[in-house]
Amino acid sequence: MSLRQGCHGLLTVLLLNFILIMLFSMSASRSENSSKNGKKTITITGLIPLTVREGQWNAMGALPAIKMAVQDINESPNILKNYNVNLQWGDTQASSSHALSYFLNTTRWKHKTQILISGGYSEVIASLAMVIPSFNLLQVSFASVSSDLSDSEKYHNFFRTCPDITHLTRPILPVLAHYNWTSVAILHTVSVTFNRGVEILRHDLGKAGIKVLADEEFTYLSNLKRELKSILDSKAHIIIALIHEADAVKAFCQAFHLGLYGREYVWFVTSWITENFWTNSINDASINCTSEQIKEAAQNYLIVDFVEIEYNNITAVSGMTPYQFQQRYIDLAEKKQIEKNQYVGFAYDAIWAIGLCLDNVIRELAAENKSLDDFRYSDSFVGRTILKEMRKVKFQGISILLFGQGFKILNNSDQEPPGVNLFRQLQGVA
Repeated sequence: MSLRQGCHGLLTVLLLNFILIMLFSMSASRSENSSKNGKKTITITGLIPLTVREGQWNAMGALPAIKMAVQDINESPNILKNYNVNLQWGDTQASSSHALSYFLNTTRWKHKTQILISGGYSEVIASLAMVIPSFNLLQVSFASVSSDLSDSEKYHNFFRTCPDITHLTRPILPVLAHYNWTSVAILHTVSVTFNRGVEILRHDLGKAGIKVLADEEFTYLSNLKRELKSILDSKAHIIIALIHEADAVKAFCQAFHLGLYGREYVWFVTSWITENFWTNSINDASINCTSEQIKEAAQNYLIVDFVEIEYNNITAVSGMTPYQFQQRYIDLAEKKQIEKNQYVGFAYDAIWAIGLCLDNVIRELAAENKSLDDFRYSDSFVGRTILKEMRKVKFQGISILLFGQGFKILNNSDQEPPGVNLFRQLQGVA
């Protein structure tokens, strides 16, 4: 590929993302900013990664679900009756500095943010979670799996509607026990997303009597040659990899060269790996493999994932069944030509959790002759009231976490309920 072609491709991707963001922004302005029948405005600020580097995860696919939730709340006669929810966006670009810069800019805007919604890249979410208590705000995330975010002393104004990474590692243990596999190797990226989860995984493996023959960590600068060679030398045949997609390309490339694949090896890879991932980042100079070689090395690998939509015959607080939600989401995503995101159920439920919380806050403040309209970032009373009411929110939502029980929003002081997991496998590679 020539430099001109590469630049043209990058500009095309950036332009497409910009157009999609503008379409959602204009649509939001028409449906969410309007003041119907004298209704007042509640502002929710969304900080999510939209424009990212090739091979990185983005939250573009969650936008239709978030938009649906805002529309449903604004049209519901049972919640926030005298208010319209206004959603304003900020693109974090998967960067803590971008996220913090955008957030600080919003504090100078006319409409004060009442609550933040976020998703994607736990290190970005964590940096926001450290700052927002100073503004008497709280954050609800639909996509942040770091176990470190469960630290209630550190992140007391943080809530999430998705499970943490232990819900992706612990389902591996029964599989190991079933096949009587008594030793493994661990490969993981050094990051806020994985670090605490790896500590818990080591503990869980030790408790189950499973020996860790190799425990390799790496940064994004590594080509993984040394780490994979160490795993090969350890004689481990079961490999648990907590990695992102760009690292999966490098890992399976090195596995191909070292012969660390085939019938004698089992790779467990946590979620965030897309179909045909081996076609990504092949133009990276550090990748000395063809896409077919990476695909061959990845044969029969197992991706551990969670099921994010409740498929039982229930009706959520919005009045929709999960099936109706899914069909409506797919129609909207296809219309906007947006690829589906696995966190859509969690994103939809996050907006409803915020709406139900603020509905209760309005009544609580009215009893004190106060109003949400008067909120200022220095107002600790309103901030404490929002935090208190968010901790009490319970409802039946769309996401699988609600299976068999009423919804309880997950903050770090709660014991997270178990999700339902599935294993996806690449098969049929010669």
